[in-house]
Amino acid sequence: MNKKMNKTIDGIFDKDYLISKGVDESLAAILLSHRDWLKFISDNREELGESMLNVGLSDDSSSHSWVSFFLNVLNFKNITILEFHKPNYDSIVEKFKDNENVKVILGDVRQASDLVKETSDFCFWWHGPEHIPEEDLPKALGELKSLCNKAILWACPWGSYYANGPGNYLGDGHHFYPENEHFTSLGMQVFNTGGEKNTGGANISAYLFKGAQQW
Repeated sequence: MNKKMNKTIDGIFDKDYLISKGVDESLAAILLSHRDWLKFISDNREELGESMLNVGLSDDSSSHSWVSFFLNVLNFKNITILEFHKPNYDSIVEKFKDNENVKVILGDVRQASDLVKETSDFCFWWHGPEHIPEEDLPKALGELKSLCNKAILWACPWGSYYANGPGNYLGDGHHFYPENEHFTSLGMQVFNTGGEKNTGGANISAYLFKGAQQW
């Protein structure tokens, strides 16, 4: 993990506090099941900057409340959301149409540099890497590096608990069973949270800070 550690954000491990900041109850429960992930992002908060690019967001209230987590708990000043699926995009646009701190762009992370015109300090992709072919991971990382000023953080299921196969639309199905080596081979650092490999809560988090040798 990043060597420079800052003071953990007060209340970040308190479910009632998260809910009071607009985080949906189900998302709060998910976050608290990954306490090491919460501690990592909290302890490294200063290194993540003030603006962020979030890749992918579903059309339900729990997913939407990631925005509350980033704006109200972690205190990012603004967030750009890049969403691939048009119905999800439409839902996000409607949800945040009156929030001047949220910008929504339709498109694929593998073409991000052609779609997103401004860089962000922090690029985040939660449960998304497994939705593109394994061989496209280097392309996705390269696209985000070109748009990122400070740090990149990805997370995805760890192992084979979730079935691979086509989903309801292009990009919805899982293309491979994520292993730590898929990300360390790209020069990213990894840690695991949420339980044992091949179980429903198990996650891989992969990160890279600008200035690291692998950037």
